[in-house]
Amino acid sequence: MPVQYWCSFVDFERFVRNPGDPHLPAWRRFNRLVGGDGSVDIFHENYIVEKANYEAIYSNLLVFGLTKATEYVPAVDRREAARRHLMRGENETAVPSPE
Repeated sequence: MPVQYWCSFVDFERFVRNPGDPHLPAWRRFNRLVGGDGSVDIFHENYIVEKANYEAIYSNLLVFGLTKATEYVPAVDRREAARRHLMRGENETAVPSPE
């Protein structure tokens, strides 16, 4: 399953509507050949996530996904627990970190 991360909705829309990029001609061809005949299922979801309202944890991996599309910030010190940065203002974790 392909997953794509875009820096902005404008960048995403520019790609899907640009006849010079591979998406639009392929999408038009698919609709011309297959359309809604039921022989192929398409699964497509879009999410707009506001800055600082998401978390992506990568351990021993190269920078990719949301980290590559946005900013890499190591999860150390006060960022060690999701509650501390996603729940804004709640500093105590519900479950202690393992030793």
